[in-house]
Amino acid sequence: MELLVQQVTAGLATGAIYACVALAIVMIYRAIGHVNFAQGEMAMVSTYLAWQLIEFGLPYWLAFVLTLVLSFVLGAMVQHLLIRRIRNASDINQIIVFIGVLLVLNSVAGFIWSYTVKPFPSPFGTAPFMGSPLASAHQVGMIGVILVVLLLLFLFFRFTPHRSGDARGGEQSELRPAAGHPGQGARSTGVGHGRQHRGHLRHPGGAHRFSRTEHDGRHRHLRLCRCRARRLEQPARRADRRAASGRAGKPHQHLRSGRRRRAEVHHRTDRDRGRASGPSAGPHRQANNAQGMTASSNSRSPAGRYGPVIAILIAVLVPVLAKDFLVFQATQLMVYAIAIMGLNILVGINGQLSLGHGAFYALGAYTVAILMDGYGMPYGWALPVAALVTFAAGFAFGLPALRLEGIYLALATFTLAIALPQILKLSVLDPWTGGVQGISIAKPEAPAFLPLNADQWLYVLTLAITCLVYWLARNLIGSRTGRALTAVKDNALAARTMGINVALYKTLAFSVSACFTGIAGALSAIVVQYVSPDSFSFYLSVAILVGLVVGGVGWLPGAFLGAAFILFVPNIAEGVSKGLSGAVYGVLLIALIVLRPGGSAGFGAAWRGLLSRTGRTTRQISLSQEKETGS
Repeated sequence: MELLVQQVTAGLATGAIYACVALAIVMIYRAIGHVNFAQGEMAMVSTYLAWQLIEFGLPYWLAFVLTLVLSFVLGAMVQHLLIRRIRNASDINQIIVFIGVLLVLNSVAGFIWSYTVKPFPSPFGTAPFMGSPLASAHQVGMIGVILVVLLLLFLFFRFTPHRSGDARGGEQSELRPAAGHPGQGARSTGVGHGRQHRGHLRHPGGAHRFSRTEHDGRHRHLRLCRCRARRLEQPARRADRRAASGRAGKPHQHLRSGRRRRAEVHHRTDRDRGRASGPSAGPHRQANNAQGMTASSNSRSPAGRYGPVIAILIAVLVPVLAKDFLVFQATQLMVYAIAIMGLNILVGINGQLSLGHGAFYALGAYTVAILMDGYGMPYGWALPVAALVTFAAGFAFGLPALRLEGIYLALATFTLAIALPQILKLSVLDPWTGGVQGISIAKPEAPAFLPLNADQWLYVLTLAITCLVYWLARNLIGSRTGRALTAVKDNALAARTMGINVALYKTLAFSVSACFTGIAGALSAIVVQYVSPDSFSFYLSVAILVGLVVGGVGWLPGAFLGAAFILFVPNIAEGVSKGLSGAVYGVLLIALIVLRPGGSAGFGAAWRGLLSRTGRTTRQISLSQEKETGS
């Protein structure tokens, strides 16, 4: 019984610390609507600051108070420099920014204080509390300090103007200024100061309401294009009807005018698209346009017609002209691109957020490794089996996750990414998974009729599968099923009203996404020739998510740019500074999200807008020259 009480006391003392950190996360979320994934790193920095002040010779409690002040200043800086800039960003962009903050803080702290464990003194001592062996003075002191902090927070929110700052959700923060509450001023209690929202109205009768928010620029642009297209096509349709009924004297003239008007519709639509996504458009409009670019991109442009063909021709020449190491890196790039395309189906097309796709990547890799090493199955058969297994796993996980949305679904998938590597280490599964040691795979040789070595053959195989996956994804997005997935993303209630089975399509998106990611994991196992649980940590899921955001959410070609980013940029950051490589990588992530929310898709939209304007100018010049020649 005495041992049980000691364990309970120790658990309460340690749990009180974690509860305090969790309370800070809840306060931030309730105040600003963001989940701070860097909260643990901020607590770590505060601990090192206190340790450093004590090492300078300051008394413990003076160092404690100064640490609180410095931590408050750090939070205010994060709020002022970052949170205010991403307050209207999407959830996935907010997650990437906080991950960047995590990398920066972790790298800077490791560079300053190193990664070694340091002893931290206790102000209460380690003697038994009041002579009782059930608890030490250190444990009771920690519990007491946490209780005092909770009491002070309660009094602060109860008897100050900020009392409602933590009582309302972040998504309702726009109501606070209208109701007489401090609004974003309450955010300083979490991570810093902010500006109040504007545009709120007070009803004359005393009830509070807020003005209608601005509609999405992309949807407004599409409605304008539809109205203009209907207005311009009406005379053409009347001309077609007259020509068909024989009432018109010159039917061919009417048909020609109808064709001209339809061409004018397409021309004006392309012009408006270029104008809405050009460099002059704001960052939020560029992000919205980037997320809406899927299979409906301008296929009439030369880049849309010949770009994929040119890219495939260049990719075919890589194994012939490049060295083996570059061929290996190019193969890895295509593997990551397949995984990013899989995540894009779920996030960019269907609007579900996932932080655990590294688990499906690991499942596909282990499926191929077990079948090839344990059962001697050829890789040509093991790859389809891995795709089926991950498809079934995605369907099984997608069904119970239907009730979750947004950040809650992201946290559920986060647990999947954390749990699977630990499950693979279980001794019960050692005969299949190899435990901590993992599984080694023999590299498959090229067919006898091809003059290729093993690395070149794996490159060609991966290239063929990448083209197949890209073709399947593009056709899925442009199909009736893809339009249903997009409708569910835009408005699930409206999609359900139209007769779309929302639950089925959400689960289908999870299944297809997991299948593509599992194919990438299976190819990675064959290329690397080794799998182990530690190879599929949570950082793999973060890397795939980063690649998706960098490439552009909803833009399939951006998967290759995102794959290049997560494959090469960490090495470039390490070349800049080995000690601060994580900080360099994190700063690049944050700068990319703040300056270009749509990722590389935003650059693609700007480039298409530039091409559209250039082509329009060229046509205008040619028409003017024809008129001058005719006159």
